[in-house]
Amino acid sequence: MLTRNWALILSVGLGEVMGHAIMAEFNCADLPNACTNMCWGAYCTPDRFGTSMNFDDPSSDTKTARRTKAGCKPGGNRCNDKKSDDYKAGNNECDEYPFASVLDAEDGQQTSRCVPPKEQRSQGGTLTQTFRQLRNAKVNEFLVVFGNPGAPGVKYCNSDPCKNDDKKQFCGDKPCADPPAKAKLAKRHYYKTGTGTEILVGRELEVGNIVTRVVHFNEARATERRLRRAKRAAADQGEFDLEDFDSFDDVIVEKL
Repeated sequence: MLTRNWALILSVGLGEVMGHAIMAEFNCADLPNACTNMCWGAYCTPDRFGTSMNFDDPSSDTKTARRTKAGCKPGGNRCNDKKSDDYKAGNNECDEYPFASVLDAEDGQQTSRCVPPKEQRSQGGTLTQTFRQLRNAKVNEFLVVFGNPGAPGVKYCNSDPCKNDDKKQFCGDKPCADPPAKAKLAKRHYYKTGTGTEILVGRELEVGNIVTRVVHFNEARATERRLRRAKRAAADQGEFDLEDFDSFDDVIVEKL
């Protein structure tokens, strides 16, 4: 599967199948916990979330309300409870899916999981770039896509059964129930791009679709770049920023 550290793919001009949609791809080799959460929401919630998201550029208050409904109330949730096993293990950020910035989160009962802060920051950087592209293109819909879905520590992205065995996967404020045996779940589609990258998509694409990719450096390279900038600016907040991304064109060449 994917060996390079891509964290976002933006798709432009995808013909009749995707129109001019934008896709946000997360590299699960870098985000095993966040990908596990997103894949439960994408592939284990029958007729509910899937991978098509609608960005509505909400206010800070709306995002806070959505996070609260997801069980991820800022400053007061199970993940930042210092007595919890997740907190002690370093998984002290509450990651929700769908994201607080999309209309799909409005009804609540989002899926959530406790994840390490660096995964939350990386995911946030990817989404920031995605939302910038959506605003520029004056569109709202984007598609969530996964690279390296079979990376160590990742669950639910490939053909893993939708079993919440460890009770770490929450829906609202309670552990998620397993979907019924005959539930209609989103299908998984795998494609290869011209650079050799293999991606998991929740919707069919076509060979020849042109994509503009935004590359998120791996943690080591991003940290190195931030340290260099810190010497110049005499301040480093340790966050991902837009300088941690590069972009280039790619193309869908094969359905796997």
